[in-house]
Amino acid sequence: MSSDNLNYIITPHGWKQLKDLVKQRYGPPLISDIELLEKEKLKIVRLRNKITFNKRCKKDKLIPHWCQMKDHWNTSKKMTSNVTTFQQRSIQNAIDKSYYEIGYSEKIVTRIEDRLRETIPDLFPTIQNLIQGSCQYWNMKIKATQIRKFEKLKVVFLHSRNKRQKKKTLGFPESVINLSKRDLCEKELDLTSAFRPNITANYSLRQH
Repeated sequence: MSSDNLNYIITPHGWKQLKDLVKQRYGPPLISDIELLEKEKLKIVRLRNKITFNKRCKKDKLIPHWCQMKDHWNTSKKMTSNVTTFQQRSIQNAIDKSYYEIGYSEKIVTRIEDRLRETIPDLFPTIQNLIQGSCQYWNMKIKATQIRKFEKLKVVFLHSRNKRQKKKTLGFPESVINLSKRDLCEKELDLTSAFRPNITANYSLRQH
């Protein structure tokens, strides 16, 4: 293909022009190959960002929303530890699964690239350039979203930790469990420090 044709293809509407040219010269089947190639490469971009996000969460002991489990009764330190262990294992399983899916997609990519390189060698560099542009765009977009999600998780984690420390400072006894759906004010927390079994229907003795 001449350089004029290549320059014509690489425009803001390059994909449409490229597909029209491939369809005209080689027929619809190659269009499906090109679309699948782009799909699998974008999938790899998403999976790599997902791995990075989950690894950061695991390292900083943050729990992504998709695997959060609430220990409503907070019955014992052992149960809380079991929940935390399960969540950490779930994160690692998600990382392992993403690596496996990347490997599978890379095999598909290699097979399609070999076929396109052999079938349409003059257009293959243009296809690579267009797909690379799509991957770079979505990589930046996904990365920005993952950073925002990670920062929100950090804020929630620090807020939760500060609440626990505040309760300890105010003398909230370990033998009392808050069964209500609201946080206690400082005066209410002070009352629990002198806990009596009949203090309120919204509290109960911790079960061991």
